[in-house]
Amino acid sequence: MNNKRHDASLSRDLSMLLLLLWAFAQAVLLAMSAKENVTAYLVLFFCADAAVLVSYLGRRNSGLALGGMVTCVWVAWKLYAFYMRGDSFYVMDYVLIPMPLIGVLAASLYEASVRSINAENALLRRQVEEQVLIDETTGLYNLRALGYTMIGYWGSVYG
Repeated sequence: MNNKRHDASLSRDLSMLLLLLWAFAQAVLLAMSAKENVTAYLVLFFCADAAVLVSYLGRRNSGLALGGMVTCVWVAWKLYAFYMRGDSFYVMDYVLIPMPLIGVLAASLYEASVRSINAENALLRRQVEEQVLIDETTGLYNLRALGYTMIGYWGSVYG
């Protein structure tokens, strides 16, 4: 159980680091972008952040679908702008293609690792509660268990 908990904690920490790098990359790319692209980048980042939020809230498949859709719309928009309007591609346009999916995958990994840690904590709490009610030397229920049993009995009879 310790090894599994260590893996979940490591996964949580790495995904949090990836999310922080992802947010930092958004800020840097926005600061370095040309003035005419700032609005398009802001819309892309807003949509990508919405996909990450959906994924973080436990809807992994919805987040991946939304992140994939954001990526496809971004690529379609850039291709339209290149072929129809004659806009040029910047290096940042290529960097931004995988960004929504990277953010969604990091949020999904974080949410799954936290869920695993919470499940293990619940199991450990149940084990501790059970150990508190049983006398260590005799293996029988102790006075605290009797109190809980009597409270439950009185509640069902008189309540």
